[in-house]
Amino acid sequence: MSTPRLHVPEATEEALDASLRPRRLTAFVGLQPRSGGQDARLEVGARASTVDFENLDAVFGSDGVGGFASIVKEFGPTLQTTWTYSYDRFRYPGRAVIEPTDPVPSNVFLSPTRERQADQLHQLGLELTWLGDVSIQADYRFRYNDSNSFGFSYLSHSMGLQVLRRMPWQMLLQFYGRVDLKTFSEPVPNLEGAGTINTGDAAADNVFLVRLVKDVTPDYSIEVRYGRYRNESITLNDFYTKNVYSVGV
Repeated sequence: MSTPRLHVPEATEEALDASLRPRRLTAFVGLQPRSGGQDARLEVGARASTVDFENLDAVFGSDGVGGFASIVKEFGPTLQTTWTYSYDRFRYPGRAVIEPTDPVPSNVFLSPTRERQADQLHQLGLELTWLGDVSIQADYRFRYNDSNSFGFSYLSHSMGLQVLRRMPWQMLLQFYGRVDLKTFSEPVPNLEGAGTINTGDAAADNVFLVRLVKDVTPDYSIEVRYGRYRNESITLNDFYTKNVYSVGV
């Protein structure tokens, strides 16, 4: 069963000017139930990535390695569920670990002699897909980031919804939205060069997108798109909002 998907680019990619070098290894396993019914599919894999920034301070670069697993179960031709879990460990070569007792964190954040910051990110997810005249895809993701640096641990709840509908003249209308609520457990004051992390709930990586697509040939389509993004800025405590209007082929 084909699943309608929209790969929305990370909202900060245009602002960060980063170079990303991902590596990924994936395996698929078929799971057959003992009794009658639809089979399930298990996907497991490992991944690694390196992020370099050409025009920004090195504190934002990272090296990551981790693994993931997902189980996909189909309930007839119209309903599909996907359960996911992933674990990633990120190391920041340009960041020194901050301790709660540091009087001025900005003085030690760039220290070349301190231990480097390392984060362990756990993510659980559930995705539901309904295929029909109007196709709907909804997902929920829970993230827990455990950092050895004071002020960088957080919990987040991310909810996404996508709706697809065929329109007259063989056009496709698509709505996509995502809300991400992030809670930092510890405040870091006066962190110059990388921002201040606030406690409490913060809305980050929020997206609303509308697309209208028309196939003109088997190889080319015309697309009209509007997107509204509200995301954490590079300073980690501020936010920016942008509206993007585009027409493309």
